[in-house]
Amino acid sequence: MARPHHAHPYTVTTTPEGHECDWTHPSTCPDGQACDILRRTHRMGIENMGELGTNRPDGTYNLGMFGFHGLEFVDNDGRPLPEAPPATHTPASEPQEQLDTAKEAAEPGNPNSCHWCSIDQRTHGRQYTEEAGWHSYVPPTSAQIKSRMLARRSPTA
Repeated sequence: MARPHHAHPYTVTTTPEGHECDWTHPSTCPDGQACDILRRTHRMGIENMGELGTNRPDGTYNLGMFGFHGLEFVDNDGRPLPEAPPATHTPASEPQEQLDTAKEAAEPGNPNSCHWCSIDQRTHGRQYTEEAGWHSYVPPTSAQIKSRMLARRSPTA
């Protein structure tokens, strides 16, 4: 049985520096300090929550949970809002192949896990990374898959 949705208002304001957010855990939340949305916002960090508003018009939204770890905007009934138009996040300063290799040296992960954060597709939801911002699962490149497979065979892995 699905748990009822309780409003967790989140206000997005666009500034010249990016998106600002205004969010505090509502005192009316029946889950109190045990609220999963509250725990997820603490894990994400308030400084990164402005990224939720990327490509969204200014306004007040409701936060909801997505997958095992993510947060997303939901309507008043707790249904996910449609995705905002995607933005490109690939840094232009380094070739993609160098980014893939450096990232995989740090954490090889499952060969078919997300390109940006190495989380498996089935548990991914929406995640935040400094490099990609808020993102859904993105398939890895061929170079990433090869690198991850070789890293798993490595005696140091």
